[in-house]
Amino acid sequence: NMPHVYKSKQATFYEAGLLWPEAFRSPADMPDFATMDPHFTELFTNLLKYWIAYADVDGFRFDATKYTSADFVSYMSTHTRAYAAQLGKKLFFNTGEILSPGGVPFLYLYLGDQASEEKSAVCSAHPGCAGLVGDCCPNAGGMLACCFNDFAVNKPVPLKVREMSKQLKDTAATLGSPGPALPTFYPTDDHQFIRMVLRGDANASSWWTNPEWQAANDLTKGMLKSQAIPEWTWMYTESQDITRLLQDKALGGDLWRLKVAMAWTYTWWGMPTLYYGTEQGFNGMCSNVGTRMDPDARDSLLEMCEGGEKDSLKRQDMFTGGPWRLGSAVPSVDKQAEIRGKMPPAYPPHWC
Repeated sequence: NMPHVYKSKQATFYEAGLLWPEAFRSPADMPDFATMDPHFTELFTNLLKYWIAYADVDGFRFDATKYTSADFVSYMSTHTRAYAAQLGKKLFFNTGEILSPGGVPFLYLYLGDQASEEKSAVCSAHPGCAGLVGDCCPNAGGMLACCFNDFAVNKPVPLKVREMSKQLKDTAATLGSPGPALPTFYPTDDHQFIRMVLRGDANASSWWTNPEWQAANDLTKGMLKSQAIPEWTWMYTESQDITRLLQDKALGGDLWRLKVAMAWTYTWWGMPTLYYGTEQGFNGMCSNVGTRMDPDARDSLLEMCEGGEKDSLKRQDMFTGGPWRLGSAVPSVDKQAEIRGKMPPAYPPHWC
């Protein structure tokens, strides 16, 4: 609809914008790639292949997976694993941030064997959907999540996803995984429940007696067992998106809580995952805020530390040369805690 554009010097910009839509968006917005475009899908996957070969990468964690299209995820996951296998990496690891099944009704489209046949889910087939009419799809009166959460009910798979699944089926079969999409996902509800126990917000017995917890865990395991590889699912109690386990004035020095967290992480049913700083007892607590910095800046820092939800507190500086050293439950590490008023000199190892 803009033929004049392609005769102008901005033609390249607009052509790129059709492939990278964030070219038309504010820089403050998160980039939103055209993941349903087959050219972008191939291009992006080839970039990942480059890094597998160049940097000897053994796996990928795909951030914000649920905001991309499922056919893109299937293509990317299958072809990166197939390429890695050609280089001798038989167990190349892929996982994606999708959240737990209860929070993402369409999660099954991103996981392992999505199904190559067209499926329809009639709500009356599920006892919990009594009184609802129509199929479980967006044009049938809204999202009827109860059907999506039942493994006995067939679920709808969009045509584009079905076609991609058929295209990748034979290649995926050679990789030892249930299907072309991601072999696993994260996070599950488990980490939220164990954090409540570790922080004293729930009794340990709730793990086996709380019906809501049981239902959530059964839902996660059921989907993984039916479509993916449960043993590859990350188990963790800390990550870049949640506050430190000990980020509380009453808990900041309780190193034993982290020890229990590690015992759970390394013995639960999935793959143990250690978020950096846990091994050093990081607690995300502010201490020794520089007195020589601007008073307004210092007050702002102290206010942020009191709130406790900023990403800076979740992702405290891991580098020895950085200006942002938060606290630790390990006394010898905590002695190094300091928030400086200026950047350090540029000598190695430097924080950036």
